[in-house]
Amino acid sequence: MRILVSKFHPAIPERLFVGAIVRAFSVGTLLTFLGVASIAAATVPSAPQNLQASPDDGKNYLGWQAPSSNGGAAITRYRVFRGTTSSNQTLVTSGGCANLGVIFACTDTGLTNGQKYYYFVSADNSAGTGAPSNVVSATPLASASVPGPPQNLQASPDDGKNYLGWQAPSSNGGAAITRYRVFRGTTSSNQTLVTSGGCANLGVIFACTDTGLTNGQKYYYFVSADNSAGTGAPSNVVSATP
Repeated sequence: MRILVSKFHPAIPERLFVGAIVRAFSVGTLLTFLGVASIAAATVPSAPQNLQASPDDGKNYLGWQAPSSNGGAAITRYRVFRGTTSSNQTLVTSGGCANLGVIFACTDTGLTNGQKYYYFVSADNSAGTGAPSNVVSATPLASASVPGPPQNLQASPDDGKNYLGWQAPSSNGGAAITRYRVFRGTTSSNQTLVTSGGCANLGVIFACTDTGLTNGQKYYYFVSADNSAGTGAPSNVVSATP
């Protein structure tokens, strides 16, 4: 500092010159004048990005990305807010999305299947809690099970064929039915999947014609339904003799 002062006017006392500088300049300007970089105060982070949610049985999975700005201070934690309406979410204080650190995913547990939940996420730093992310929603659902049995299977004969008809199960098991399977045998206790003819490789239909049969032979049938969980329970067993 003595060298700096003497450059301006060696006759001016150093303490008077420095005092004049302090009075004349703001702190930031003074620091710049003296070659010291000023440090801006931190602000809260911007909003976490790209929040997404996906459902499961009694839970929702959440994932997000860091804010584009941390506000000039390290992010210390993320907060998840949840509600049952799109306009009213409160801080999650229990379960898998409570008391988070600096992570980018969590599983919100202990939820009611069939209830739609709305979420946003915010980030904290030393300046406080930042802006909210986008709002997303997810509705937890019970895992699918196989369908119930098709109902009211009936059969009627014709020349070398039998006509079959049935109704949908009372329950699809929580997932859409994708096809029906027809099983046939020549005894009431032993039927196998029909793999050829008019009752093979069915979609979601409620009737078929089983062809290529032997006249005078009694045939026994049942039908089952498939969904994403597998093949469901068998229908009632019926018989017909072409």
